[in-house]
Amino acid sequence: MLTLLLWLLRSASRLTALVLMAVVAVAGYARWQGEFDPIQLAGQAVAADPKAGRSEALQILDFAAEQNLADPGVLAAARERYEYTSQEKAWAVAQGAVTGNVVDAWSAIGAIGSDLLVIGDLRDLAVQSWRYQQGLSVDPLITALSGIGVATTAAELTGVGVTVDAGTSVAKNGWRFARGTGKVVPDSVLRRMFDELGTLATNPAAIRNSRSAVELADSGWRLFRGVGLDMPTFVKISGNLKSVDDLKAAARLTETYGNSGKTLLLLEGGDALRLTRNLGEAKAMTLFKRQPAVARGLLRVSQRASQIAPLVRLVKVIKKYGMAGLLTALAALVAALAGLPWWSLLALLAACLLLLVPGLIFNLLTFGKFKRQPNRNKGQNQDQSKGRRGKKKVLMVDRWRP
Repeated sequence: MLTLLLWLLRSASRLTALVLMAVVAVAGYARWQGEFDPIQLAGQAVAADPKAGRSEALQILDFAAEQNLADPGVLAAARERYEYTSQEKAWAVAQGAVTGNVVDAWSAIGAIGSDLLVIGDLRDLAVQSWRYQQGLSVDPLITALSGIGVATTAAELTGVGVTVDAGTSVAKNGWRFARGTGKVVPDSVLRRMFDELGTLATNPAAIRNSRSAVELADSGWRLFRGVGLDMPTFVKISGNLKSVDDLKAAARLTETYGNSGKTLLLLEGGDALRLTRNLGEAKAMTLFKRQPAVARGLLRVSQRASQIAPLVRLVKVIKKYGMAGLLTALAALVAALAGLPWWSLLALLAACLLLLVPGLIFNLLTFGKFKRQPNRNKGQNQDQSKGRRGKKKVLMVDRWRP
């Protein structure tokens, strides 16, 4: 009994050490993969899109300054380099309101503002009608969404409300911006918003009775407000979301956590929601605020793990048997360890090895003692049994001999 107990304790210690080593290794990999350099990220955003990327760069710099993640003087100098002047803002708003062209955050504000006053919708309908009469190509989505905007503005007293009008305006101007930049992901919720709202008739009752259309319009407007009425950021985030539930979760994240939620979604898109679901919104956002590089590294680990078939099957089995809490606990442990300095992770690895080494030495020393010994008397015993059987036969023959 004592031997069995010792064997169980030794096996449990080895298993614990192996699990801890795996967790520490994953945490170290996450720390190695994660990076967050606000100056570099801001420069990359502007290099990718000189006009629309400025708002993304400013958002990243503001988040870094808010959380004290870099030198304030360096951040202020970078912000001054990308900031819009008062003249640029006024010109962009006027251009968006008059022409409806959306090229950055400020022109989108002007275009949507004119839509909410029905002027923009009437302007877009007039432009599309003129193009039709001239034999030029007509954008059916812009025409349909402009018609919906006029109808909902005229019928707000019937119960449709300003939310649908605002949501369709966001969809229309988002489509105009995305079409010019080519940033629409085919299977994203942004594409669904464009298609579903664009195919609805201009009857306000039809819009009101379409639950999915109302959800899309409402969630889209909430997210647009949450990102500070920034159309390039809205298009980039929603273009990486797959469902209406993701759109709602993203809107809630920006409403609850402000710049932190907006920056996380801006950098990671739909993968940010994976982090909040695995760790919980509060823990995930706390980690991102304090150590954004670690949070991004954990997402890289999650992306790599989702490509390993055995791990995916193991996760499915764990969830099937109601042990999803174990995955959450392991994810929280990895996140906590990833935030430790490198020397702490190395010390933990050394401690795990110390737990394993004594057991390995014991196995090496006792391997010969427990090895099965050959039976040296086996041949002798067989000869004796044969002799007994032969003698017995002789006796039986002698008994019946005449």
